[in-house]
Amino acid sequence: MKHITKTCEQCSATFHVSPSKQRAKFCSPDCYRANRKQRPRKQSLSTMKCKQCGSEFRAYATRYRVFCSIQCKANHQKEHMKGSKNHNWKPTKYIRPSNKTGLRKHIAARDVVCLDCGAIHHLEVHHIDGNPKNNEDSNLALLCNACHAKRHELMGQPRIVGLILAKRSYHKQPAKPCPVCGKSFVPCRKSKLTCSDECAAIQQRISLKGRSVWNKGINDVELICCICGKSFTRTKGRIKNPDFVCCSKPCQIRHAVNSRIGAYS
Repeated sequence: MKHITKTCEQCSATFHVSPSKQRAKFCSPDCYRANRKQRPRKQSLSTMKCKQCGSEFRAYATRYRVFCSIQCKANHQKEHMKGSKNHNWKPTKYIRPSNKTGLRKHIAARDVVCLDCGAIHHLEVHHIDGNPKNNEDSNLALLCNACHAKRHELMGQPRIVGLILAKRSYHKQPAKPCPVCGKSFVPCRKSKLTCSDECAAIQQRISLKGRSVWNKGINDVELICCICGKSFTRTKGRIKNPDFVCCSKPCQIRHAVNSRIGAYS
């Protein structure tokens, strides 16, 4: 293997290294340590002026240290990096208000129902003049999805009509009575059976066969004991054989003994 001849940067002596170590600069570890001790030390502290508040502070002179504290840096970013001053900012066609949820709640509390058809479900806020930047109360109206699409269709905006109708994942359902309270209501979807959450809770308790239903006695059935002839009530889910039912534990024992005696006789 051919060795490479190099000159030490510390003592100027010649030394030989293999091709794999051709980047070596020193002939020995002692020369490396001596060169390391002779390196210039870190710069001393210097007086600098804060870019935000203008106060003087002492720090190492670097091009990145221009603020005296993190708070000054944050304040500078708020003033000079917000909105169009930010280099990543891009202008948008429609500038929506920052508090869209609060605006919708305000209009929903004011109008309550759709102003065109009187519907109470799937309500949206409509800009009457078609300008989404104009969020004055006189320019806002509460409409359902269908009426909202009709308004924009009359205004000649088919693209917005397509966006509104794309969000409609339902079909208008006919009115039907609530099975719990009997009140007539229009369901927002086909699977909705009751008019409110309270009626749904009552309907669920009636339909379920859980322990809470057993305690309330909704699914209880009146039976007659096959041993003593006494009438008693029991839940449907606990009846295994309706022909041989017993009212108590002693009657069950007597029934078991009689069945065994009949089997051996």
